[in-house]
Amino acid sequence: MTPDAAATAVAPAISNFGTRFMMDPAFYVGPAAAGFEGIDFYGVGRGGVLGNVDADVIAAAFGFFAPPAVRTMWERGTQVMSPADASALFAQGCAEWSRSRFTADVDYAAVATLGARIIDAAPIAGLPLFAGWKCVERPSDPIGAAAVTLHVLRELRGGAHLIGETAAGLSPLETVLVKGGKGIASLFGWEPPFPDVSSCTEAWEIGERTTNRITAAAYAALDDDELTRFVDLVTTLHAGIT
Repeated sequence: MTPDAAATAVAPAISNFGTRFMMDPAFYVGPAAAGFEGIDFYGVGRGGVLGNVDADVIAAAFGFFAPPAVRTMWERGTQVMSPADASALFAQGCAEWSRSRFTADVDYAAVATLGARIIDAAPIAGLPLFAGWKCVERPSDPIGAAAVTLHVLRELRGGAHLIGETAAGLSPLETVLVKGGKGIASLFGWEPPFPDVSSCTEAWEIGERTTNRITAAAYAALDDDELTRFVDLVTTLHAGIT
């Protein structure tokens, strides 16, 4: 299996894993008890690896979220907890969520080990969130380590996607509308009226191919057999999420 094929093959599973845990109300129970409102924890927990910065820095890294919505999450959330502590809690929550929902009989330690090699080989230029999450300590247990590793790989692809779609000529809002529609755009804090993106599909596909090329460079750290194994492991893991 080629690096490009592997990066493309695992992308849906890695993306959906992130969506599953970050949109599960159960993920926010602990943060709510700590004082976070709504999805403020998402903003501070995910973006906290960038440090105690202005909200515009977080909005720039998130990319696909409306900057005013990011500012609201960040400014309220950082009154509850420091960015560093929130990110540590975010990683802990990701691991805890996964320990109760990863049910497939797979070698989670291998997922973490192979994924770590991909992470270590990945570029960091233009990928601040990935670079920040790359430095976060991963849990010592196999499932927790696999879960946080998948989250870091999701940040790799997410950052590459922002670069790819921007290079293809799409704005963040246009990218969101092409892929997710008006409902996701609203969830990400954008407000109507929304632009017509019916002519943007080709540009989006160009951006997607660029995304794959950027991420494939990291997957080249594994040989053909390792790539095949990693794809099989992640696919099976994803299918077993309850």
